[in-house]
Amino acid sequence: MSKNPPFASRYSSTRGQFALFCCIALAPTGLSAQWWPAHAPRDYEDCSERAEKTTTSKEARAALISQCDTKFSGRRKIGGGYGYYDFMQNQHFDIAGPNPTPEELRLMDERYIVYLDDLRRSAIAAAFVEKQRQQTQADSENDLARASGWLRRAKASSPGR
Repeated sequence: MSKNPPFASRYSSTRGQFALFCCIALAPTGLSAQWWPAHAPRDYEDCSERAEKTTTSKEARAALISQCDTKFSGRRKIGGGYGYYDFMQNQHFDIAGPNPTPEELRLMDERYIVYLDDLRRSAIAAAFVEKQRQQTQADSENDLARASGWLRRAKASSPGR
């Protein structure tokens, strides 16, 4: 006589059905992962164009375009390729794709350090020039005061008076 309970055969078939269901249910997810990138926006312009076409309200459109801006930092250039505008440096960079690569970001950071050094040097030079201008102006005023004092003394001591 078997020691298995009467529901054991039903239980194992239920387990098998569950496993089969999981395989069938989860199989399409691999296909959908391959399907999506072909239809995903490839850059900011494509993304914002889709936002314009798919929304009717200004608020929804603005929200979608904001998401596009977050996802893609580069912009298409008229002649082809992509450009990135760094507002901190007020400078445009050519980049390989819709987002800068790590190497391009490193180059931008190096350029930014040079930019900050140039700003610092310019500020120091401007301060030095301003100090020289103030000193020259003060010297000129002192020279004028001495000259006018000398003229007054000369007039006062002149015998014709």
